[in-house]
Amino acid sequence: MARADRHQLVEQALQKLPDAQRVPLVLYHLEGLSYEEIAAKLRVSLGKVKTDIFRGREALRKRLATKLDGETCPTGKS
Repeated sequence: MARADRHQLVEQALQKLPDAQRVPLVLYHLEGLSYEEIAAKLRVSLGKVKTDIFRGREALRKRLATKLDGETCPTGKS
């Protein structure tokens, strides 16, 4: 799969996540903020940030695994 296609696929999957999961994921992975900075910015606990990022990654992984139609996930897990 071409890089541009994968990027579009990830963008689409991200947009389908709930805000509570998508926003911390974007702030961490794309904006480079630390968990502590995200917690302060969103005015939530550090534990909530960690939980939301974990759940967002899992949901994203499942969505991408389904979309990739037989290709393996980057982690090798489905």
